[in-house]
Amino acid sequence: MINSDNGLNISVSDTGIGISTVAQKKLFQPFTQADRSSSRNYEGTGLGLAICRRLVELMGGTISLESELGKGTVFHVLLPLQTSVQQAANEQVKTDNATELDLSSLKVLVVDDIKMNQVIITKMLSKLGISPDLAVNGLEAVEHATNQEYDIIFMDCRMPVMDGFEATKRLRDASYAKPIVALTAGTTSEERQNCYDVGMDDILSKPYTAKDLTQTLAKWGPSWGLEAI
Repeated sequence: MINSDNGLNISVSDTGIGISTVAQKKLFQPFTQADRSSSRNYEGTGLGLAICRRLVELMGGTISLESELGKGTVFHVLLPLQTSVQQAANEQVKTDNATELDLSSLKVLVVDDIKMNQVIITKMLSKLGISPDLAVNGLEAVEHATNQEYDIIFMDCRMPVMDGFEATKRLRDASYAKPIVALTAGTTSEERQNCYDVGMDDILSKPYTAKDLTQTLAKWGPSWGLEAI
């Protein structure tokens, strides 16, 4: 890590197999992997670098890479950070059409077992003046929702201990009426329909933007003073 006049420059290198020029052009796209063969030695959805780019862009930075087949890869992240500068805590997100919404009164529960996903959505919500409660599995979500009042729950579908489908079903069986929005990278119509079948109200597909999140909050937040974008 190098502090420069332009901000914080972070470089991460490896000595792996490298990435071809063709693959580099698509690597930051969602659901893309450099090695798509069935014999590859790792698993994943191809979302990691897309999420990294989204997180870097949330902080106003850039991410790039240099790679050569057989010699490895170097990723560069440049963040426009300054020493001892604190932005206003109540700064609001402006959507692309310059519409501003006051969503800061919303009580939000985020349920996701992946730390990076928690960081991304928490960062987005903080810019709206919202400090969410967090749960890492469906069982914790049920406990939170039973003991706390929330305006909306963002529920990941695939989690250990108890997944989002079972957690939503248990809440609905217990007459829980508040909005539950699925957080999912699933793209099949069957999985999306399963979200609705168990009682979820809407789906926020990963990777989502700050605008997507704001629109969902405006749509499902309490009726007082909120208008859809």
